[in-house]
Amino acid sequence: MARERLTDTEEAVRLLTSSAPNQLERLLQKEKAILVWQVLREMRNERDIQVLLRYHLAEDTKEQICADLGLTSLQFNLVLHRARERYRQLYQQMMHDKQ
Repeated sequence: MARERLTDTEEAVRLLTSSAPNQLERLLQKEKAILVWQVLREMRNERDIQVLLRYHLAEDTKEQICADLGLTSLQFNLVLHRARERYRQLYQQMMHDKQ
């Protein structure tokens, strides 16, 4: 399911980035979006991917996500924190490798 959501959310990002006022801003937004998807694709924990996508990109509510994943509010906070940390570490590694 998380992989299917990647495709849906990628389309939403494309639509958002295409509405930038000028070419340079569109290019920069597209590069950022591509990097986000590269990092997400490298993540191995499906729940991390799902939580990050749903909370930050799809803007699902915490309550919706908790209900779907069977999490309490406190568990959700912990899962989200750990997913962000894993994302951040992977992002930093990818940026380091590009240099």
